[in-house]
This record gives sequence, structure tokens and C-alpha cells, in this order.
Amino acid sequence: MRVLFLCTENAARSQIAEALLRDMSKGTMEVVSAGSRPATHVHPLAREAIRKMLGHDVSDLHPKPLERFVGQELLHADDPLADGLGAFLGEEVVEREHRRGVPDLPC
Repeated sequence: MRVLFLCTENAARSQIAEALLRDMSKGTMEVVSAGSRPATHVHPLAREAIRKMLGHDVSDLHPKPLERFVGQELLHADDPLADGLGAFLGEEVVEREHRRGVPDLPC
């Protein structure tokens, strides 16, 4: 199973979700995260949270663009607070739909 956590900047919530599910699945799932408008870096507090919760090395974390996963089949886990994200479930990533939500917090 492949899971994508999608957030606006891929700088905090989706990075933490990716790390948690990857750890919990113990390698039985391929887990990724991406952003519709990726930031330039992962928020320092998100890095610290992952390090403290899971003891993981966070030096290689970086925001990834949603476009990297277009055409791939993924189980989508959307961020309900983010704006401008697509919706898909067990289908190919095709394009983003726009909807209203609570603006993402800046990094």
C-alpha cells in the first residue's frame, strides 16, 4: 500500500504524519508526503517533534511538490485545513481541485 499525506507547504503536519505512519507500519507501507505549494524547508518545530517522538534522524527531511506524484497510484490522506488541494482515493494523482479551508500557518 502507498499512502500520500498532502498539505499546502509540506513543512509540518504532513511531514509529521509521514514519519509517524512510516514508523507505525514498520515498513509494510510506502509512505510519502507532498505539498501543493511546497515550502523551502521543513519547519524546525516539526523536525524537533519527529526527532523527539520517534528518535529519527531528521537531517534529510525536505518539502516535496505534489507534481512529483502525478500519475502514481496512492491512497490519499488530505489535510482538511489546507486550501487548494486535490482529492483522490486509490486512484492516480491527476490534478488539484480548489476548495475553501483555513489558511496554512507560514513557516
